[in-house]
Amino acid sequence: MLVKELSKKYNPAARTSNGLERGYLYGKPLVVIMYQFLRVGEAVELRVKDIDFDKDKIHVRRQYDEQHKLIVPPKWGSRRDIPIASVCRDILENACDGKQPNELVFSSGALNSDMIEHGGHILRGGLRRVINVACEHAGLEKHTIHDLRHDGISWIVRRGAHPQSVQKWAGHKSLSVTLDRYFRHTTEDNPEDMALMTGTDN
Repeated sequence: MLVKELSKKYNPAARTSNGLERGYLYGKPLVVIMYQFLRVGEAVELRVKDIDFDKDKIHVRRQYDEQHKLIVPPKWGSRRDIPIASVCRDILENACDGKQPNELVFSSGALNSDMIEHGGHILRGGLRRVINVACEHAGLEKHTIHDLRHDGISWIVRRGAHPQSVQKWAGHKSLSVTLDRYFRHTTEDNPEDMALMTGTDN
């Protein structure tokens, strides 16, 4: 539900008293953060040259340090390649269309002239406002931006991805971080796991 809400096209002309019908200028970067397990600084610093559509890979090489207004290596030096999630491919293709290799995939846009000092990077405050409004409009419990990373990791692990692969894609120092801190455990029994235990998958 949240992804569907965040994917609504931004339409500044559709103004309402609470702003909820306008869509989301920064909704698509949040969807990419979720399904590609990116840190915020990594997502806002993605350049067109970092997206390899031929090999279906995102090259994570840098992140934006908003506090110091610097471009720095990813946390823990976690330079890595992440397969492009199918749900993100159209978003990334549209965001890259017509741009030069060194341009930002997601930039703050002309509406935010105060972002010039940040090199056009989207700031956390803008992303936080978007996710707060999206959760409210979708009738969902409040999410933080970082919650999206947890959600994406949990989603792909439950679909059967090897935790070691997810650890690498997320840029975690250890597997325990991925499974103990990021994976959201559920009290429900997974039907596929039940079938493995009971032998009813034959």
